Amino acid sequence: MPSIELNSNKNGMNEILTNVSNLETSDLEFFLQEVAYLLAKRKVKSISKRESQLLLKINKSLLSAKMQLQYDALYKKLKEETITDIEHKKLISIIKKREKKGVERLAALVELAQLKKISPKVLMQQMGLSTLSYA
Repeated sequence: MPSIELNSNKNGMNEILTNVSNLETSDLEFFLQEVAYLLAKRKVKSISKRESQLLLKINKSLLSAKMQLQYDALYKKLKEETITDIEHKKLISIIKKREKKGVERLAALVELAQLKKISPKVLMQQMGLSTLSYA
């Protein structure tokens, strides 16, 4: 796992962003998940371990960066009507994986809302989530 050196001078934030921009995609995804977790912890005074687990599930990408690139390329071919049968089957496979992850994310969101005794819609608003990203 790469490390990032933090500096507290006035240009520290720019240095952090520069270092983060040099991370490999998988490391960047992991970093973002950890930052999202830290931010959620700060916003909520005290959260349970289960709430933490649910927040991580909610904030996790539906597809890896590599898989998202494949999806984008295959979807473009589908729209252009140049997709082969094999590529179409791969696209359907990726869509099924994405939908499964979406269902898992939605289940985590509903469970977290129940723990907080609020509706999923209110929780999404509190978290700054768009309903379209969960449709």
